[in-house]
Amino acid sequence: MVGLFIRNARFLITVDEKRRIIKDGAVAIEGNKIASVGKTEDLLKEYRDSEQVIDASKMIVVPGFVNCHHHSPYSFLRSLGDNLDLPTFIVHRTRPMASILTKEEGHIAATAVLLESIKNGTTMIADTGEGQVDGVPDAIEKTGIRAVVGKSVLDIPKIGHNASNKLEDRTEKAIGDAKEFYEKHDGRGNGRLRVWFSPSHERSVSDRLVKELSDMALQNGVGWETHVAASNTSVLEHKENFHGKGAIERFAELGALGPHFMAVHANWISDEELELICKHDVRVCHNPTSGVAGGFGTFSRGKFVEMMQRGVTVALGSDNVARSNHMDMLRVAQATAVHRDVREDPTLFPPETLLEMLTINGAKTLLREDETGSIEEGKKADIILFRINLIEWQPLYNPVSNLIQCANGSSVDTSIIDGKVVMENRTVKTVNESEVVEKIEEVSEGILGRAGLERYAKGRWEIE
Repeated sequence: MVGLFIRNARFLITVDEKRRIIKDGAVAIEGNKIASVGKTEDLLKEYRDSEQVIDASKMIVVPGFVNCHHHSPYSFLRSLGDNLDLPTFIVHRTRPMASILTKEEGHIAATAVLLESIKNGTTMIADTGEGQVDGVPDAIEKTGIRAVVGKSVLDIPKIGHNASNKLEDRTEKAIGDAKEFYEKHDGRGNGRLRVWFSPSHERSVSDRLVKELSDMALQNGVGWETHVAASNTSVLEHKENFHGKGAIERFAELGALGPHFMAVHANWISDEELELICKHDVRVCHNPTSGVAGGFGTFSRGKFVEMMQRGVTVALGSDNVARSNHMDMLRVAQATAVHRDVREDPTLFPPETLLEMLTINGAKTLLREDETGSIEEGKKADIILFRINLIEWQPLYNPVSNLIQCANGSSVDTSIIDGKVVMENRTVKTVNESEVVEKIEEVSEGILGRAGLERYAKGRWEIE
């Protein structure tokens, strides 16, 4: 007997190869996989007696969203990163926070972020692994989300860091730390968690470290990722460190480019680097809301329109909540449409393209398109259901347009991840939301004080 049967969906948006949208759609789920997809009347006879039946007559059914870039432990920085350039944000916000968080606090932060993500329709997320990442895998396993996580490593000190030993020793330690994290956590949660290799930033990793981590990723059938050309400052610092070369140019010379590499941000790449991205089928994670928050030049300098035109796989990310200040991937997709204004071309990034970026492109970027990213027989059941009997959904002529341009994450009713109902009627079943909120309220003031960030919590208007 099939365990779960979704029936009578007003619209079932599959994002399969044919991009089918099925009226009165149905999905049968057996174990953690999709057993059948089609019209309700065609599936009803075989699956009407399933263990659990969801009536989706007032819902649309969509593949779960994929968030390709985030920093879970930095959720305690929410609202503390407003109106800051990148160097200031790194030195005066993330460094102090990362230096004082305990493993337990990192776990609390990750649990909160993943809970918020699930409530907004994300079923798979990538965490770059900065800060107190050791508490993140437990939070992934507990919340039930699918994820890619790496332990962020470096061997060239960042701004505000001093080197205490030789480069060779730092490189060896970074390689060892990354390998240990992979061996300890890869495959946890019934395979929901895959560990990648995550050099911190392009300008803080040596040639040897890049090459070694890229090779380790290929050997283990996973990927590697790093921040690339987020801002002009990032580009200049990289060029100063590496004899005038751009990061993509350097990685190409090292033989580290390929489909197994995800370039995060990539706002300030050169024309020559765009050619290398195309040539090597590099995957790119676009973070529009983060770019707007930090004034990175994401829209004015980014070549994302050209990437899409050239067939590059471009996915979307929220970045940390001190930048986007939310985990709603629909808002991230809506921000992507700003390219239309900057390029003075309203035909760019239509709703269908943005939905692809949120789903199948995200899965492809994280090397998991064979198991998720669309609603197809044989794939893992990562599915979300949106309530459409809400005023912002009406009138409902075009379900993809309404989903991408009218809705937000608060209309997600049900989330199914790996075949399990993780959220139903907006109540997450794997963790107690009230307890998570209480725990954050309990520890956040102390964390703020220990990090020395209290003065940054004050806004421009005095609170009496």
